[in-house]
Amino acid sequence: NLSYSYEGNRLSSLSDGGSSTLGVKNLTGSAAAYSYDQSGSLTGDPKKGTTLSYNILGRTEKVTITTATGRYINYTYDATGVLVRKQQYDNNSLQKTTD
Repeated sequence: NLSYSYEGNRLSSLSDGGSSTLGVKNLTGSAAAYSYDQSGSLTGDPKKGTTLSYNILGRTEKVTITTATGRYINYTYDATGVLVRKQQYDNNSLQKTTD
């Protein structure tokens, strides 16, 4: 039986029903310090080296992944909020566009 603990709407730990409680940890064993914006959207995941930003409608606008090539992805939406383009960059150079 798993039980979950939350801080607001954010997961803070898991318990397996026994004596152990599992916190949310990163690969080094230290607590992961996820970051969130004022609306509760995830803005950073240190475990994956990822940062996210959102447009005024709350849709993902940019995802940056910490890699040797400095990869990031830009998302473009139309006026109704439908995703119309995804562009992937490495070393600030456009690598792939999906329309």
